[in-house]
Amino acid sequence: MVSLTFFSSASSLSSSPSKIVKSSLDFELKKLGGCTRLVRNVNLEKLKNNYLFPEISRRELEHVKKHPNVQLISLGTGDTTEPIPKQITSDMSNFAHALSTVEGYRGYGLEQGDKVLRKAIADTFYGHLHVKSNEVFVSDGAQSDISRIQLLLGSGVTIAVQDPTFPAYIDSSVIIGQTGNFHEATKKYQNVVYMPCGPQNSFFPDLSKTPRTDVIFFCSPNNPTGYVASKKQLHQLVEFAKTNGSIIIFDSAYAAFIEDGSPRSIYEIPGAREVAIEISSFSKFAGFTGVRLGWTIIPDELLYSNGFPIINDFHRIVTTSFNGASNIAQAGGLACLSPVGLKEIRSVINYYKENRKILMETLASLGLTVYGGVNAPYLWVHFRGSKSWDVFAEILEKTHIITVPGSGFGPGGEEYLRISGFGRRDDMIEASRRWLHKTGPQCKYGETKEQLFISRRELEHVKKHPNVQLISLGTGDTTEPIPKQITSDMSNAYIDSSVIIGQTGNFHEATKKYQNVVYMPCGPQNSFFPDLSKTPRTDVIFFCSPNNPTGYVASKRQLHQLVEFAKTNGSIIIFDSAYAAFIEDGSPRDTLGDQLLQREQKDTNGDSGIARPYGSKSWDVFAEILEKTHIITVPGSGFGPGGEEYLRISGFGRRDDMVEASRRLRSFFNTRTKHFPFLSSASKTN
Repeated sequence: MVSLTFFSSASSLSSSPSKIVKSSLDFELKKLGGCTRLVRNVNLEKLKNNYLFPEISRRELEHVKKHPNVQLISLGTGDTTEPIPKQITSDMSNFAHALSTVEGYRGYGLEQGDKVLRKAIADTFYGHLHVKSNEVFVSDGAQSDISRIQLLLGSGVTIAVQDPTFPAYIDSSVIIGQTGNFHEATKKYQNVVYMPCGPQNSFFPDLSKTPRTDVIFFCSPNNPTGYVASKKQLHQLVEFAKTNGSIIIFDSAYAAFIEDGSPRSIYEIPGAREVAIEISSFSKFAGFTGVRLGWTIIPDELLYSNGFPIINDFHRIVTTSFNGASNIAQAGGLACLSPVGLKEIRSVINYYKENRKILMETLASLGLTVYGGVNAPYLWVHFRGSKSWDVFAEILEKTHIITVPGSGFGPGGEEYLRISGFGRRDDMIEASRRWLHKTGPQCKYGETKEQLFISRRELEHVKKHPNVQLISLGTGDTTEPIPKQITSDMSNAYIDSSVIIGQTGNFHEATKKYQNVVYMPCGPQNSFFPDLSKTPRTDVIFFCSPNNPTGYVASKRQLHQLVEFAKTNGSIIIFDSAYAAFIEDGSPRDTLGDQLLQREQKDTNGDSGIARPYGSKSWDVFAEILEKTHIITVPGSGFGPGGEEYLRISGFGRRDDMVEASRRLRSFFNTRTKHFPFLSSASKTN
């Protein structure tokens, strides 16, 4: 370890840069307290430099520091700028304010999205294309869905992308493990098929020269080139996929900008439902870049090679990795698809189209070759013989305008800049004036997310008993209104996400456990805290306190043991404190907790309790309680083998439901003490 005085000596100043970097790193490690033994994800080490847009932002900040008094104009990242129409924000506001009322409060929704919104998306965008509402998965945006699709695909598939292409397709493929290393000479990753799409082939790949891959990422209208594929071209793409048994991931995020009759959906092509997934978004269509709302279509006909429906697996991915889009955002999405909402949105889209026209005419008047821009908000401008980052830097320095270097979209983007029509009209005019002032004539424009299984049984029970009042003490959803001033189960997710990402072995039915997972028993026998002396080392420890499902909170002493265990083993703790607000005995609300009093854990911390019907299977007890009392609980076995014989019962609910549930349960258990002996006295006295 090199001390700080290293930098003060003359010899150190003459050391090689690599030694200085090493000593600097050593100093930082000393300052931070050293390293864990967790090895960095090798796939993340493959990523080349920074993601494109954060790198642009970094250079933008440097420019602002250098020129603090200039007006910087951004024609870069593609963020929308115009206000969301009032009809849409009004509906969102009304929904948000309703959350402060008993009648209007809503908690968790379906992970797949609100049923009404899913139907509206199917009817509005795919009404004549036979897309069903159950095939629509509402999300928090297209880019998030790209990552969820990658979880679905896994690391073992081969991929093809357009070149140039939206960088998220490549980077997510690298992170999930589908690619080899990056080659500096070619600016390409191994094991990725780059399909050249440029002026030489009308921005559509030559499929006769394209090898087979499992997956084809395809964006139309294309980001960054602005070109849209014709119906004939998409016919070729679908037939190519069918012949090769490939799947197309079709990104239609910019479909609203198409104005020449080209297909807005891959499902306009016969046979596409057998080979294509479509991803789309409200971001550019409705200005929801900050609101975050999108959707993915998985047709029922889309099957794996063994005939298994892909929609079933995506259903599991979504319910494991996602708790659903914001219900406020979904209310806004529904408002967008109303007749009034659609009309107002079209006027905003036309505004951006006019911006695009202003920029196209300006750049063309300067003698530049401009592609795209007709059916998309982006212009793809060619600077022959120049490096795109060099052109970016010169334009930024001379005109104080942010663009996007084409090489950030792949080797096929070298010599190009992407210029966006998203922006304020006065910025478009000022950008045109600056360009013309520097290089040409005067500007003519002037200056002016097991829970599913419970839900299925709940639905079956309601069908069987349509007239009873069903009480749910199950899912842990909140029920009470959000306070007005704010208005103006987890263990499953740890395991399932680990399975999906490939960290586990197979599931053993006999033990109810996955291979390569260390299960740390936490029950009454050890005060619901693992015996760390018997726990082998792992890279990562998932720990939840207050615990879901047991409701127990770890004491400061116990968390000290856990932290020391992790430090000794070089492990990382993933500490889930989602229920910390319920702690009332002074136990730590985080893994450090140094400022809190040391107290032993009690069963009073947490939003739920866990009841043990000795000798019984938890699903059997769940079923009997549901049948006899019409109350929904959660079987403990759904949280792992240590949960057998238990039920999780939630304290989230309306007060009148709690009182009524207590009455029903007391009556039920009073007649069932022979099956539940621990209740023989307690149930009659409490």
